[in-house]
Amino acid sequence: AAPFDDDDKIVGGYNCEENSVRYQVSLNSGYHFCGGSLINEQWVVSAGHCYKS
Repeated sequence: AAPFDDDDKIVGGYNCEENSVRYQVSLNSGYHFCGGSLINEQWVVSAGHCYKS
């Protein structure tokens, strides 16, 4: 068997500087129900259907 190459997780991916890209977040209430992107220290943007009244 070939050795496991841990560096090839994303095809065509590349290394980037820490804090240079936005982050994906999980919106949950005991379970994951939607995703979003962290756009600053206090705000997450997500799709409209993620909102629960």
